[in-house]
Amino acid sequence: MATYTGTSGNDNLTGTFDSDDFDMSQGGNDTVKGGDGNDGFEFGNTFTSADHIDGGAGYDTVDVDGDYSAGVVFGAATLTNIEILYVHAGHSYSFTTNDANIAAKASLQVFGDALGSGDSLKFDASAEKDGSVDFDGGGGNDVFYGGAQADSVDLTMVSGSTAVNAAGNGNDIIHENGGNDQITIYGEYLTAADAIDGGSGTDQLRVSTRMTKNVVLGPHTITNVEHIIGDVNLTTNDATVSAGGKVTFDAGSQMIVNGAAETDGHFIFNGGSGNDVLTGGALSDVFDLIWGGNDTVNGGGGSDTIEFGTSSQFLNGAAFTSADRINGGAGIDTVVLNGEYNGTHALVLGPQTMLGVEKLILYGGHSSYATHYDITTNDATVAAGGSLLVDATHVSDYFSVASFVFDGSAETNGRFTILGSANRDTITTGAGNDTISGGGASDVIAPGAGNDTVNGGGGADTINLASYLTSADRIDGGAGTDTVLLAGNYGPGVTFSATTMVNVEALKLTAGFNYKFAANDATVAAGATLRVVASALGTSNHLVFDGSAETNGHFNFLSGKGGDVLTGGALSDTFTYASAADSTSTTYDTIHNIDFSLDRLDVGGSITVIDATAHHTLSTATFDANLAGAANGHLDAHGAMLVVGSKGTLENQTLLIIDQNGVAGYQAGEDLVIHLTGATHTLALSDFI
Repeated sequence: MATYTGTSGNDNLTGTFDSDDFDMSQGGNDTVKGGDGNDGFEFGNTFTSADHIDGGAGYDTVDVDGDYSAGVVFGAATLTNIEILYVHAGHSYSFTTNDANIAAKASLQVFGDALGSGDSLKFDASAEKDGSVDFDGGGGNDVFYGGAQADSVDLTMVSGSTAVNAAGNGNDIIHENGGNDQITIYGEYLTAADAIDGGSGTDQLRVSTRMTKNVVLGPHTITNVEHIIGDVNLTTNDATVSAGGKVTFDAGSQMIVNGAAETDGHFIFNGGSGNDVLTGGALSDVFDLIWGGNDTVNGGGGSDTIEFGTSSQFLNGAAFTSADRINGGAGIDTVVLNGEYNGTHALVLGPQTMLGVEKLILYGGHSSYATHYDITTNDATVAAGGSLLVDATHVSDYFSVASFVFDGSAETNGRFTILGSANRDTITTGAGNDTISGGGASDVIAPGAGNDTVNGGGGADTINLASYLTSADRIDGGAGTDTVLLAGNYGPGVTFSATTMVNVEALKLTAGFNYKFAANDATVAAGATLRVVASALGTSNHLVFDGSAETNGHFNFLSGKGGDVLTGGALSDTFTYASAADSTSTTYDTIHNIDFSLDRLDVGGSITVIDATAHHTLSTATFDANLAGAANGHLDAHGAMLVVGSKGTLENQTLLIIDQNGVAGYQAGEDLVIHLTGATHTLALSDFI
């Protein structure tokens, strides 16, 4: 190691193969070659463009200490093979480099971190084409112009977690050129007066500490920066994102960003585990909130995506909770979930949890986890006159235990479109005109009020329409053996259209109400059978069912205990009676237009004889006595007979008596009585099954 001290003249010095020190602070237009080793060159305040400093091999440093505010414009030979330029406090500096000063793929570190708030450092490396600069600013007004390659700018001056010399506490100007540049700034010292321009390339601004105060960015504060990292607290400017461009924000733990001023660019917000507060701009933005926290999002304009998990991000838990505040704003906005939303993680939306969102997309299915969704919406979830698409088609099932439960029953003035999963879904909607599509498994669907469209898909689905079925509904059971459940006052009647109810194998009626329906020819598919199950009805309720429009399908009527009125179709139908209580005495059923050559009576027992028709007085007031008189000596045990009213209030009416108790004659309450009108062909043993 050697030490060289220059003179005030034009010195020409060459170092050794070791690390040498050169004191050139006396001045002159010096030519110095460091040779090998990590050499140091001290110039004080005498460094000029006429000096020629070649560091040679090793890691070499030029040290200046003086007033360079007038500026030094480097020539091609002024500085070569130098890795560090160090400036001292108490002065201001201005340097402009030449492309030859930094070798191709080499880097020059400029250390200004000793400078105080009254000092300034300007470093212009814009001529640099194939090398890069690592620039550490000071406490004053720093100015840095980058070159064509990826530069690094550090305005933090931190030791551990403590800021040193108020790093970056000036009005700094950073103007990058090309390359994927990285700029780091101490959070508390970013101000609207700073001007950070990333130039071309994909540039990154890292805020090293949490910003406790909101900074309203000006039109030049941050531009052409594609990636901002840290716990920022910013209100952006329309110029923050270039037209058609995109800026990604990555939180450390929590960030606050108001991007409402943005009119022509896009944001991607990757939230932290804290309570993020985020506002998008006029165009489509992405909000990734997978790490949780009680987040507040306003999507602004555009078709925004708010993600609590994606198709490839699965959480064994739930990032979206009722404490979040999601407002999609204008546009067609989407919330995406992928996680476990059942049990203690079941999602019950409050009146502010999710507003202005048009799509809710659910993902799930993982080789290590089954996926369950249990979601309950609020009336405010869908705006008046608005709609929400809930898409569970991406929920796969590795273990055959995954589930999708959706309860939208609180909705009074919006509508849902629900696409079920491939698993067993339970779907309930509200008062709007909803559209529901089940998956391939056996689903339970409750559409609620409104003119709803339901397709059960595959499986044995149960569609519970309660009291809400109207002719304007479009219920399609799909494949499988499907059931429609009703419970309500249908006494005024519903006349089915061709689309009201199709591909349904069972229509099941709940006790406590009267029912009246007129089927359409399309209600039952060609060759198919619809079971109309009224067996739960008591004596005070009844069913009126007119299937006369049916030309190519079949009915199987399961009678209740009231006086049902049943009309089959053109093909063979079955009338099923589980016991005499289903139609006896004055609570007898009426069957219109039974065709004894086609239709069948399933009476749950063996009928062995058809007895002769009797003509007898029939009146409602003396009904049981009249029938007993007509059957006396005529109705055998296990027999059936017709009785025609010869006079009385039921004159010319035909009653079919079917023995059920194995005792000859008619016993009220123990034998079946069915009123027949328009019967054709002849009653025979073959009519009973």
